[in-house]
Amino acid sequence: MIFLFCTVLSVTTYCEELKFAITNQQNMLIAGGEMDFEVVSTDANTIPSIYVEIVDAADNRLQAEAFLVEETPYQNTITLSSNLKSGKYLLNVFNLEDNSIISSEAITIINLREFSLKNVQGSKELDLTEHSGSIHSNFSFKQNLKGIVRSAGEPQKSISVFMQCNGDDNLFRISKTDENGLFEFKPTIFGTNEVYFDQLDGKLENISIEIINNDYEKLLSVKDIEPSPFHSKKLTEIDSVTIKNLVKNYADNLTGGQDRKNLGKDFIIDESIVAADYFTLASTEEFISELVPYKKIKNKKNDTRLYLLNKFTSSYFKNEPLFIIDGFIVPDFETILDIKIENLESIDVSYSSQDNLQFFGELAFYGVIQLNTKEGTFRPESGKLIKVKGFNQ
Repeated sequence: MIFLFCTVLSVTTYCEELKFAITNQQNMLIAGGEMDFEVVSTDANTIPSIYVEIVDAADNRLQAEAFLVEETPYQNTITLSSNLKSGKYLLNVFNLEDNSIISSEAITIINLREFSLKNVQGSKELDLTEHSGSIHSNFSFKQNLKGIVRSAGEPQKSISVFMQCNGDDNLFRISKTDENGLFEFKPTIFGTNEVYFDQLDGKLENISIEIINNDYEKLLSVKDIEPSPFHSKKLTEIDSVTIKNLVKNYADNLTGGQDRKNLGKDFIIDESIVAADYFTLASTEEFISELVPYKKIKNKKNDTRLYLLNKFTSSYFKNEPLFIIDGFIVPDFETILDIKIENLESIDVSYSSQDNLQFFGELAFYGVIQLNTKEGTFRPESGKLIKVKGFNQ
């Protein structure tokens, strides 16, 4: 993933009827990430819908999107194309109804520059440093990853090895070793990723997979690595009705009947906040708004959503975290907010880690919010379970 830096935090343009502002809280934008904005009409009788476009210096339209503004203030998000190159871009806003430009000049110039590209290999960090010509026009990082498979110290031929990156793209590649036990991947990797290697068919025991660079210098040895569970569908592709029915107890079904007090021990908790320490707060929503760090809450009409910070990229995830109450997965943030503050014992927060992915699968890539009630008796009405399995399970 490529980091894009904006020269200003908030950019505002005025005309007789409209104010448009970029509202990202962090000082950078990310290719493939979100650009938040707000529209406010200065004339209560005129609420125009808008057409937003990103163009280059030659006035080539690279990205465009229309928004129906039903009322102001209006807040929404533009997902920036992951194919944006380094350079300067103009952000223009038009009135959608008559296609007349709202501002006579570009709202802002977005400066894009490349950030350091890193890769996570197992539990260790591996810097894939830049080489001449390795950065391509779409800002993918073409770094061939080579390795050798051994068993009992001997190179193994014709062994299928898989490489897996979790996250938005769910990257999965397969390679087969040659006569010398060597394999090679040519992945497209953006920014910081967690990458895992293992044999696909599980034939060999005591297997070791050594990752080597172009000079075949050993960089990292991975032995008996447990690959992260891999979901065949992205979170956004799972049927919304199914998501709302994710209510069967993961503790009973995936961890052999652990109770909710032990559930938290199976994944990394970054923050644990005890409600009794903050008895003056009036509601669960106020509790989370005031005390849970590294999050943003979006309110759109009757829909309230929460997003956690991706600490690898210092930007917010595109999708919501996994929500859990008393060990039960619940469909949305609204269900969390329905819990009365009087019944709230604590909230545990995880900002995504390998342990979460192994325990919960791809659904936990965007973090975990676990709410514990005092009684511990929360039960959903009905539903079914989606089981997420790794390739080696």
